[in-house]
Amino acid sequence: MPEQNPTSPLLREIRENYTAYEEVWRPIREEGDTDMRYVSGNPWDEKEREFRDKYDRPVMTWDELSPYVNQLVNDPRQNKRAIKINPRGAGATNVTAQLREDKMREIQYNSRAQSAFTTAFQAAAERSFGYFGINARLVADGLTEDQYNELVKTAPEKLFEQELYIYRIPNPNSVLFNPAYKEADASDATECFVVEDNMQRNEFRRRWPSAKFISWQGDYAEQAPGWQREKTVRVAAYYKAIIKKKKLYLLDGLKNKEDRVALYGDELPEGEDKWLASETNKKRIRRDRTIETRRIKQYWTNGLEILEESDEIPIRWIPIIPVFGKEMWVDDGDGAKRRLMSLVRLARDPFMAYCYIRTSEAEEAGMAPKSPFVGYTGQFETDRESWENLNKIPKAFVQIDPVVDPVDPNKLLPPPTRPAFTPNFQTYEIFAEAARRAIRTACGGSDLPTSAQRINEKSGVALKEIEANEDRGTFHFIDNFNFSLEHAGRVIDAWFPYVYDTKRDIAVMKADGEFKTLTINDEKFEEKNADGQAVMMHYDAVTGDHGVTVSTGKDFASLREEVKDFIQLVIGELQQLAQVLPPGAVAKVMALAVRLGDYGPLGDEIADTIDPPDADKQKQAALQQAQQETLQQKKVIVEMQQELEKLKLEKAGKVIQGETEKQIATINNDVKVLIAEISTKMQQMSERNEMFMEYWRETHGAAHEVAMQQEQHGHEHELADKQAALATAEQAQGEEDGSVSGGA
Repeated sequence: MPEQNPTSPLLREIRENYTAYEEVWRPIREEGDTDMRYVSGNPWDEKEREFRDKYDRPVMTWDELSPYVNQLVNDPRQNKRAIKINPRGAGATNVTAQLREDKMREIQYNSRAQSAFTTAFQAAAERSFGYFGINARLVADGLTEDQYNELVKTAPEKLFEQELYIYRIPNPNSVLFNPAYKEADASDATECFVVEDNMQRNEFRRRWPSAKFISWQGDYAEQAPGWQREKTVRVAAYYKAIIKKKKLYLLDGLKNKEDRVALYGDELPEGEDKWLASETNKKRIRRDRTIETRRIKQYWTNGLEILEESDEIPIRWIPIIPVFGKEMWVDDGDGAKRRLMSLVRLARDPFMAYCYIRTSEAEEAGMAPKSPFVGYTGQFETDRESWENLNKIPKAFVQIDPVVDPVDPNKLLPPPTRPAFTPNFQTYEIFAEAARRAIRTACGGSDLPTSAQRINEKSGVALKEIEANEDRGTFHFIDNFNFSLEHAGRVIDAWFPYVYDTKRDIAVMKADGEFKTLTINDEKFEEKNADGQAVMMHYDAVTGDHGVTVSTGKDFASLREEVKDFIQLVIGELQQLAQVLPPGAVAKVMALAVRLGDYGPLGDEIADTIDPPDADKQKQAALQQAQQETLQQKKVIVEMQQELEKLKLEKAGKVIQGETEKQIATINNDVKVLIAEISTKMQQMSERNEMFMEYWRETHGAAHEVAMQQEQHGHEHELADKQAALATAEQAQGEEDGSVSGGA
């Protein structure tokens, strides 16, 4: 049950820590609040503003800070960071690393993490510190009532499935870290508050209806000063690292000493003390060491009671991710203390001077037409109304009353005159330009002459160098932001196996923006590969030790746009490129341009018509068929050569060699012609590969017919040769018989 005793050690610790941390962070927060007044357009001292307002004098602000802030903050917006996961050991593989990376990408998309990242980074630029958070929630929390009731009936186990998400913290002053941290990303911090400082009482009652202390009186109010106000209550989420020390033993295996295992003391059979009491067990110990384990506990409190408490979060780090500005340690005489510097911190004074000088310049410009006319009493009486409104309503002329000079009655006094007034515009402009340069330098810009930055006076290379100098002046903010994202990746990776620890379906997001649904922790899960064949894939979300890095670059959509622009450029030169590109390349380029255009189903149909998606398979199949036909033709040639050799042997002993040699020569010529024809076809096959696709059916039919004709022709030659040989043999036999008969 949550703690409700205001004097308990835990609640005393919470109140004391809050007071101590707030005291250390107060100067950093006050400087940050001052930064925000300047960024929001109020660089004026309050007394100066009140004085000017009292006498209706102008109080103007000319924005010179937001361009530098926007230039810095928009860099992560344009070049989105990607959290990369790589395997390091303990069973981790490329598959497990890719699973976590794809799921982390989906977590960012599903929780709109880019908003959380940029909010924290902008706060770091404007006030020197910002934060975002990571947490786990039930997947069923986002379901409608009907969907929830359906799961209750059909798959109640899904009501307990969790997911990780990233959330924004819009008010950086609501976070209070233990200031004793040393790491740049505060990853070693042991405590942290996330405070809702002005929660309405009715909202407090709604969220914690069983709270004991809603209206505090007497001693309780004194024990927790500042936690309750007249109409609001301070409520804080208090994160605390639970640090325990454990003994870790390296033990020999029971059957084989080489099969060693590492176990914590509380994992030993029968308990650590009893297990160590055995001499046999002690002999198994090869090494031991004491290690420190950390788990995170979260409490919700109003200062006098624990309203809620979570189970231990099984990670080492508090899941509140800070993004800090430039860190400095400054000794003002009482020891070095941490200072966090925003982008605009040292630009405040020149910005205030700039606004003052511009206001003075505008004020003097307004004074020029308002300087009064000076005349003698009685000169303005007849046309008084015109004279009184002369600075507001232009007049073609005004009349004056003649007044006699009291010294010389025969002389009239001169007409009214306006004293000459010349505003100091040139001096103001010089001062204003100096202030602008000071602002630029303080915000990390290079103090180059204005003319050096004109585009028409610099080459493209020089302009890129100027831009690079601007980036280098503020890169420490970008670097700190990357550290924070890397720390966020470590937190999610450490939490991952405890949230996604069962067999379940999860959504992942690939680098190209494609969403997929996978079944994790299932060794029998099947998915289709690129060839459409089902293969077994085990997506293990629990096993492995992984590392985290952050890469910077353009997102997939930006790269797609650049590729699209490049393809459009290539299409303009297709007529020239077609002369050097291989057959079929032009069609592929045009189809790719249509697909990148994202013209919907009709565009996909056009692209498929230009470059069919199965063209490669058809080409491969046709090529294999042509190769088979070539092999068959080679086989025919070999058989004909064997038959020729046999025929040569049979006719070697014949008496009539002339006719036989003639027939053999004819066959030899036919074979050579056939071999040359096939060889030519084989040599041209690679060159005509692309054209072969377009006419492969016709070519196939023609090749088949030629082969049949060649085979028939071969048979006819063979029969003719055999018949000729038989006739020759019979004739020779008849002549021999006749010779024998005549001799007799």
